[in-house]
Amino acid sequence: MLLQPAQKPSAETNQRIEALEEEVDKIESQLAQHVAGLGQARHALGVSLEQVQATIPNDDALIEYLRYPRYLGKEKWEQRYGAIVLLSKGVPLWIPLGKAKEIEHLVRRYGTLVRGSPQEEELSANLQALYEALWAPIGQALPSQTKRAIVSPDGQLNFISFATLLTKDNQFLAQRYSVQYVASGRDLLRQVKPIPPLEKLFYLLIRILVSLQHRCWPRQSTVPAMQARSVGAKKGMSKIGASKAWMARRKKVMN
Repeated sequence: MLLQPAQKPSAETNQRIEALEEEVDKIESQLAQHVAGLGQARHALGVSLEQVQATIPNDDALIEYLRYPRYLGKEKWEQRYGAIVLLSKGVPLWIPLGKAKEIEHLVRRYGTLVRGSPQEEELSANLQALYEALWAPIGQALPSQTKRAIVSPDGQLNFISFATLLTKDNQFLAQRYSVQYVASGRDLLRQVKPIPPLEKLFYLLIRILVSLQHRCWPRQSTVPAMQARSVGAKKGMSKIGASKAWMARRKKVMN
């Protein structure tokens, strides 16, 4: 079997390929404009340490937890937790915490307790154990003037409330620090967009309508239209008549 030499595409084929490539570029451009956060996600990949530090006030600290595999030697690995502490100035601090198996056992127990009706002593013991495992080493490394902890959890740590971790003195972490959560330190670079005036007006209108509803039917918990039918039935009125009566009442109140 003889191999045929590759034939060069014709001018018409080349034009068709170029047209298709232009169409693909156009579609990708349109998608990039409509997909929320696409540009931000690409921009986040180029964020530097200095940019993140510039957003951290002097009395704040960013704590990024990390679940990572630690090499033990002889082709053996162990999952562990650690934390990167970043302040407004200086180099990041790496703080090893402990074995993931032990920490996640506490986290699962925490979930079971908060979903049930636990004894106060048992819940307090769990919160104190989580404090010692996840916060005590970090708290020792934070400057004394730190007022806010910006926490970025990882793995199963997303299922606990750091603000409720309990010290040995039975004080919540939130009593010592103001706790804020972020998915990543890069989130600090995102600017919160103010609500446009039109949206503010819309939210205000919703609040007014809710307030009017409570004033018109102060002690009623069912749907007004259903109550109108019920009232109409008791008075021998038809469903249509009851609906008209309710609409007339509503119109009178609104006027």
